[in-house]
Amino acid sequence: MNLRMRLLSAIIFLSACICITKAEESPQIMKFKVKRHHIKSQKTLWDGKAAIAEAVGDVVITLWLDDGTTAYVNCDKAKDYRAAGRLEAMGNVHVIWNDITIDSDHADWDMGKREARFRGNGALHDSDFAGGDIVLAYERLDAKVSATNFTTADAWPAKGIWKPKAATK
Repeated sequence: MNLRMRLLSAIIFLSACICITKAEESPQIMKFKVKRHHIKSQKTLWDGKAAIAEAVGDVVITLWLDDGTTAYVNCDKAKDYRAAGRLEAMGNVHVIWNDITIDSDHADWDMGKREARFRGNGALHDSDFAGGDIVLAYERLDAKVSATNFTTADAWPAKGIWKPKAATK
């Protein structure tokens, strides 16, 4: 079981593809695509010329995925670059999807390039990681998925801890 591979499964779901591995099975590649998304906030500004929507104040982004699950992103401010297929979240970014939570100061998703980048005071928590619980802290996390679904991730500086389920009960 590769820590790097499982870490990516937590990040890449918003970038249109996730690689999931289970401890007792061989790795499986599953595609997750964002079917649609919705942004709710206290104030929304639309720049029709640039095709950019800017949401400010108590922003909640809901992502409905092809697999039937829903992901939620809470932040202070967000920009939706629809024409470019890009979404940016800023300030107290908190992502929730299934058993996974991701926190950072800034997040940027490029759906076309299938890349996600989280920067500043980051933390990832997955309560179902290889039969245990993992917490990872980072300053910057870059995740990419190639056209052939090969995933890579770089986190720096980063540190984490994994506990088996028996130890977490």
